[in-house]
Amino acid sequence: MPAGNIGDLAVAIQAAKGTPAPAALFRVPITGGGLNPTREVTALEGSTANRVRMGAFVARARAEGSPTIYAMPDSLGAFLFAALGAKAVTGAADPYEHTFTLAPSQPYMTFWRNVGGIQFERFPDCKVSQLVLRSAEGAAMTAEIGIIGLRAQNLVAAVGTPALEVGIPFVHYDAEQQLLVEGTPVASMSSVTTTITTGATVIPGDNLGGYAIAEGMVGIRFETSQLIEDGALWRRLHYGSATPGDEAAQTRGLLELGGAPAGLSLKWTKRNNAGVAVTPERSLEINAPRIVIANIAGMETNNNGEPLRATVTYDAYQPGSGSALTAILRNAVATYPAT
Repeated sequence: MPAGNIGDLAVAIQAAKGTPAPAALFRVPITGGGLNPTREVTALEGSTANRVRMGAFVARARAEGSPTIYAMPDSLGAFLFAALGAKAVTGAADPYEHTFTLAPSQPYMTFWRNVGGIQFERFPDCKVSQLVLRSAEGAAMTAEIGIIGLRAQNLVAAVGTPALEVGIPFVHYDAEQQLLVEGTPVASMSSVTTTITTGATVIPGDNLGGYAIAEGMVGIRFETSQLIEDGALWRRLHYGSATPGDEAAQTRGLLELGGAPAGLSLKWTKRNNAGVAVTPERSLEINAPRIVIANIAGMETNNNGEPLRATVTYDAYQPGSGSALTAILRNAVATYPAT
């Protein structure tokens, strides 16, 4: 009987649609969810001599899933590129600095999975429909990867290379004093979730799985949990000023964040046991310069006397120039090549 914790997810960047990557770039443990073949069965409707439908056929067969992995310093770059679409690298030696930005298109990816050591599959021609990075107090950062694909293939053996990426992923306290809102650290921020939705959908064609996967409108949302220190942010959102006058009316204006750097600037830097940044550097930085606060929840009394804590929802919009979101990853990987 196979153990349920045996298995992994592997990934590579395709050079083009229709050509599966020949080998994996990274292989990582799965902490939840999965990637699976999917099929849609449609009944044949028609008049018969009885009340039972006359038959059925397979209308579509594709791939879909949302595996969750740990945000590891090396492999995370492949998933950031898959979601954002553009990459650049600087540096001639470790640490290499990879900058990922939004592009008009996303790369096709090949994924492999091993389940229980008994089922092995390859999923070519996939794109990432959503990437969710979750960082919370007392926990390791995770990446949930929404994937849609045009096909699945059975394999007779598992992908054994490269070696499984193990070690300590980014954890929430790697961001100490580096979670900036309008250029100011928010030390009480106990969690931050970054959601990048790409709008990728399957374009149907004359085959079973679909002709292609097309990108749609991108949505970028951040959600944080943080203390309500003095109510200033609440008043800015609803009344247009941190110090509105008596009987001030609700504002119809948006609350767009300023600061230097403007908007949100979030960074996680790996440190040693003494709290000193490791060398060569291992870090993840996320910058969103044009941010509008969509909502603040939590400005309500409670019955237990606990401090007021807000759930703040921030949406990113296109700035005057550049990318609405930029992710910078510093690690030991020289390049993220397409194969």
